[in-house]
Amino acid sequence: MVRAAESAGQTALSDPFPIDRGVVQGDIVSPYCFILALQLIFLQCDDRPDQGILLQEGTDRCVRVKSLKYADDIATISPDVVQSSQRVTLIAQKSFAMGTLEAHTVKSEHMPVMKEGVFGGGSVSEADIKAADFEFVCEHCDRSFSTRHGLSVHEGRWCGEAERESFPSDFEVDRILDARGPPDKRFYLVSWKGKNTSAAPVAGTLPGDPWPPTWEPARYLDTAPHAVDTFWMSAPYALTDTIEDPSEFRCADCCQFCKSAAGLGRHRSCCKSIPGSRDGQKTVSQVLHQGDFSVSSPSPAAQGCLVPARYNGDG
Repeated sequence: MVRAAESAGQTALSDPFPIDRGVVQGDIVSPYCFILALQLIFLQCDDRPDQGILLQEGTDRCVRVKSLKYADDIATISPDVVQSSQRVTLIAQKSFAMGTLEAHTVKSEHMPVMKEGVFGGGSVSEADIKAADFEFVCEHCDRSFSTRHGLSVHEGRWCGEAERESFPSDFEVDRILDARGPPDKRFYLVSWKGKNTSAAPVAGTLPGDPWPPTWEPARYLDTAPHAVDTFWMSAPYALTDTIEDPSEFRCADCCQFCKSAAGLGRHRSCCKSIPGSRDGQKTVSQVLHQGDFSVSSPSPAAQGCLVPARYNGDG
């Protein structure tokens, strides 16, 4: 390989130099070179006719699927764990031997899919899962896992009990300051106890600062019924009222306040809390304790309380 250099209108060539591994960063040809090299490896070590699974078996549309490839992400499809292990091991060995390509062992995952007629017709009860009794157990729902990585993925992504328990333990309601919306879409302005005790900012709150009031949907305050009841005992509204302020530009689905009608329109065009929106309903972690909602004119119940003076949705 040589590198061309241009100086004063003249082109000079350097001495040849070797490229031992990898491809040139940013070169548009590099991805094609990588795919060609990877395809050659797969043709030599993962091209047996008995591998993979048959789809539409017994029909004229029967096809054997062995793997799915996209750039450097490969999914091997096998009928059982033995074949899957043999194939992945051979691919990893050949990739390193032929092109010094190393498989990422941490990112590699095994996902079993039970077919009909296997393991009791493909149905596994809750009792079967608990009876597995693996080493790593979720403290929130008692599910067990064979690896620590599997447990961490479960707690971080899938365990509903962990998410439901984290909110009341991390944030404690002090009192309710105000309310907005109809009874079926009620939002409350919540004053929180405590402060940010972590060493890093959380939702815009600096370490050591008290949690600012935030607007939360009523369904997230089922652990604070006393605070809600106390608010309604002294509130200037009735429980069945639709509470709105004509001077506010408020999104009825997420309770975000905007500066103008145009800003509200821009926000509504991309609000994730609107039913049927492209991204669907917000999750608990997306909605709870964001700390960046504000009201343009707080009611008497909110006077004297720190309300975040920040607006969103005006693009």
